[in-house]
Amino acid sequence: MPHVSRHMPTGKVWNKIYNDLLNQITLQGSPKDRSKLLAELITPTERIMLAKRLAIICMLGEGYSFEDIQEILRVSPSTVGRVWQAIQKGKYAKIIHIVRKRKLAAALSDILSAFIPRPRSAPRWQFIDEIKFRGE
Repeated sequence: MPHVSRHMPTGKVWNKIYNDLLNQITLQGSPKDRSKLLAELITPTERIMLAKRLAIICMLGEGYSFEDIQEILRVSPSTVGRVWQAIQKGKYAKIIHIVRKRKLAAALSDILSAFIPRPRSAPRWQFIDEIKFRGE
């Protein structure tokens, strides 16, 4: 688990640094540059965790069954259940809205490309090809 300091910056400072982060990730440079930025900012474990969470949200938004999500992403039933409960409470609405406007494969490809700066040939990333195949 990452460690977060108990000492939060003031609201003005927090807004500034958070907005700078958002701008660097979403607006600056090429997709490859943004991917490299994230790769330097977050650990491989955090990238996997975030990529899987986004994939679960997208797949639930597209109507995939819990069992399919567990099998494809290799996550536990409790992980899918926690995300499902959060969705039922209104969390992740923006992500689901974006996914419903576009095909799942395109959305996942865009989302995951920012978090996976490594070759997809590795067995642990085989699920991405399976998802793209199903979505086409």
